[in-house]
Order: sequence, then C-alpha cells, then structure tokens
Amino acid sequence: MKSRVKVVLAGMIGNALEFYDFTLYGFFAPVIAQKFFPDQGSNAATALLMALSVYAVGFLMRPLGAVVFGHIGDKYGRKKALTFSVILMAIPTTVIGLLPSYATIGMAAPIILTLCRLLQGLCTGGEYNGAAIFVIEHQQDRRGFAGGLITSSCAIGALLGVCVGYICTITDYLGPLETWRIPFLLGIMIGFVGIYIRRRLDESPVFIEAMSQKSATKVQKPASLKQALAKHWRSVLCIIGAAWLNGVMYYAAFNYMSIYLKQQYGWHIHDTLLISSVALVIYGIFTPIAGAFADRKGTVALMRPTAVAVLFLAIPVFLLVASGNLAYIILAQVIFALLAAFFSGPLNLFMQSLFPVEDRYSGISVSYSIGMAIFGGTTLLVMEALRVNIALSFAPAIWLAISGLAAALTMIFIYPRIKIAAK
Repeated sequence: MKSRVKVVLAGMIGNALEFYDFTLYGFFAPVIAQKFFPDQGSNAATALLMALSVYAVGFLMRPLGAVVFGHIGDKYGRKKALTFSVILMAIPTTVIGLLPSYATIGMAAPIILTLCRLLQGLCTGGEYNGAAIFVIEHQQDRRGFAGGLITSSCAIGALLGVCVGYICTITDYLGPLETWRIPFLLGIMIGFVGIYIRRRLDESPVFIEAMSQKSATKVQKPASLKQALAKHWRSVLCIIGAAWLNGVMYYAAFNYMSIYLKQQYGWHIHDTLLISSVALVIYGIFTPIAGAFADRKGTVALMRPTAVAVLFLAIPVFLLVASGNLAYIILAQVIFALLAAFFSGPLNLFMQSLFPVEDRYSGISVSYSIGMAIFGGTTLLVMEALRVNIALSFAPAIWLAISGLAAALTMIFIYPRIKIAAK
C-alpha cells in the first residue's frame, strides 16, 4: 500500500508542475502581453492576442512530445520517460521568470518566450498521459479513483499557481514591482521534488510483464507508431474528441474567465484569481469522486451525459458570467467546474482501456496531444477572438458548445464500435 501511495504522489507532482506553469501563463497573459510584445500601448488587444498565440503554440508541440516520450515509455519504460519530462519541464518555467522584457532586449524577448513555450509543450506531450498510465498500471483496484487523483493534481498545481499569483498581484498595488516573475521562478522547486521522487520508483509491473512476454516470444521488432495508430484508429478518434472537450472545459473555466472579466469589465487580475480558485477547489475535489464512480458504473456512463450537458448548458451558464454580477459569476464557475470534473475524472481510465500495453503510452499520448493541441490549446485565443469580433455577450461560449457536441458524437457513434483493450 505504501508503494502504491508513493506512485500516485510521483504521478501527481509532474502534472502539478505542468498545470502550475500553464495556469500562471493564462492568468498573467495581460501582463506578459505588456512586457514582451511591442506596440501594446497603442493596441493592447492585439498584444494580448499575440501573447495568447504564444500560449497556443506550446500546445502544437505536444504531439511531437507525445511521439518522443511515448516511444521512450513504450520501449524503455514509463519511469524513464516521466523522469526526463519533469526535468525538462522545469527549465523553461524558470527562464520565463528571468526573461528581460521587450523594452530591454527587443524582439529577442518574444522569440525566447516562444521557444520556452515550445519546450514546455514538448515535455507535457508525454507527461499527463504518461503519469496516468504509470499510476493506473500500478493499481489492482480503484483504478478510476487513482486516475481521478492524477487529474486532481492538475487542479492542485493550478491552485498553487493561483495562490502564489494572488499574493504577487496584491504586492503590485505597492508600486511597479516585477512580482509576477516570482511564481515562475518557484517552478524550479517543484521540478526538483518531482525528479527526486520519480527516480526512486519501481517500473510499472504491467509494462515489465508485457516486455517479458515479448521477449519470451522473441518479438524483436515492434509495430511502428503509424501502424499502431492505424490499427486502433477508432480509439484515436475517440480520445481526440474527449481531449477536445476536456481541454476546452479546463482552460475556459480556469483560465479564460480571468481574461474575460479583465477585458470585459476591467476587473483586477487578483480578483479574478480568487474566483478561479473557488472553482479549482471544487474541480480538485470532484475529479477523484467522478473517477470512483467510474470504478462502479463505467467511464462512459458519466462522460457521455456530461458532454451532452456541456452542449446545452454552455451558453446559458456563460450568460451568468456575462451579467457581470458577482454571485452569478461564482455560480457559473461552480457549474463549469463540476461539468469539467465529471468529464475529466473518469477520462484517464477511459483512455487506458482503448490501447493494449505495448502501444498504450504512445497511442494515448499522441491521440490526446493532437486533441489538446488543435482544440484545447487554442481555447483562450479562440474565445477571446469570438469576444472581440462577435457582438454577443455569450460569444465565447459558442466554442464550449461546439466542443460538447464533438465529444458527445464520438461517445455515441464511435466508442460503441471499439474493442476494449483493457478493463
């Protein structure tokens, strides 16, 4: 039992670092736009869109990272892949905290910022899914609950980013301080803890057994990634659809709301952080609960109706946010957090069942990363562009509704035709 707890903690720490950094960038996007992009004084909206574009660019590297770390994880072991990913993830977070502004080094500032986001995206391509695979493969029971805990660690990292960011934004009232850099610099500490823990773990027993069987049958040349994905193409489409909604729900609820309230109503960033922190706590509590439900009733029994609910509730709930009323905004955040938790809590166990052990790390990571890169990673950019260009108070919610539809369609029409690889 003690070793299983250590495995769960090791899986959670890397995800916490990933979402700590991603949340910080989303929350501080208006500040980053001001510091690293030119001509922001005359066109602040354009500078913000440029900053959000750099945020989205990091997601474009996730599929490549999934290929790289998926190959390592399926060939050399889950432990090696996860140790490398957490080491490389801590570096760009620290660099962002130290990076001089555009006023100091000119165009080098946004270029280096973009390179940092690319490296972060590369590393996270194999981190989230790899950690979930590693943890669930160690569990003999309550696998959905364990997968939900991995998802919950995303909220823990984001909440840590919110708390540190909130403290730093309060100090900005005292003068033009560069306190926004401090949260990024603290990311290196989380990375060191993750490295220490992961280096002391045992490899996944399921992976060891699969490699032993492969050796016993003298199978030397594994199928290529292309062949594996072609063989399980329905699983690929199903995971892409699930990742689409999962990414959009998460980044809309916990990142975009901060941007929307600042741009639409002029709220100070530390006020929006407080509201988002309430939603993150709810999300962090209910994702393991949703995972435990999946252990008893099955993953799709919760995920499919949740996707349909997002389709029909996205616009009405967002209208609560658009009202500008504090009580309505908090209510909307709570609803969005619950919807996100009910869908993403069972997601890791759901994806685990769609690929066999020998193709699992690569198959899940690549499929999930494609969905996140194309749809989830562009959420802030798309929703802000909708707000700016469509004269409707609920315009950003259109993207949420479309995402719910996409996930619902894959759950209803594609999933039933998949041969489940692992229970």
